[in-house]
Amino acid sequence: STAGAILQPQPPPWENSVSLISFMFPREKATRGARGAARRVNTMQKGVATVAQLSGFDEIIDARTPAEFAEDHIPGAINLPVLDNDERIVVGTMYKQQSAFDARRLGGALVAANISRHMLAVLQDKPKNWRPLIYCWRGGQRSGSFATWLRMVGWDARQLEGGYKAFRHHVIAEIARIV
Repeated sequence: STAGAILQPQPPPWENSVSLISFMFPREKATRGARGAARRVNTMQKGVATVAQLSGFDEIIDARTPAEFAEDHIPGAINLPVLDNDERIVVGTMYKQQSAFDARRLGGALVAANISRHMLAVLQDKPKNWRPLIYCWRGGQRSGSFATWLRMVGWDARQLEGGYKAFRHHVIAEIARIV
């Protein structure tokens, strides 16, 4: 009978290196390399895009502050900040000096209000099949929040993996390759 086998205790995921990698990096697939060592293989995540895929989107949205956008941005991007310059300073200062929780609570409220404003203005006429790519500095919470809301609406919004920082590294590498 197989009933007894079902009740048998299973080893924890950290007992071998492949299981440990799968446990620690659930979005990545663990495989064995040529020498039998565990290695991680990136799999495409829904909602994430790479720098190489930039041209496959209808619009590129920079979710950083107007000051960050003015300093530099991906060519052709529009700036729809989830925090304005002053809001980012307040939230960042609160995070460092007071509490990460308090900063995230305030930041979440401000981000939701700003995304709502963008959706009621700039984004109100976008068709159902619109495909935006959203980025912030490192591909973190700002662009992730925006992309999540746009996906909840029904758009195929993607977040740039690594954010503007990854784009900048790509451009520098391309220049070095050409020169």
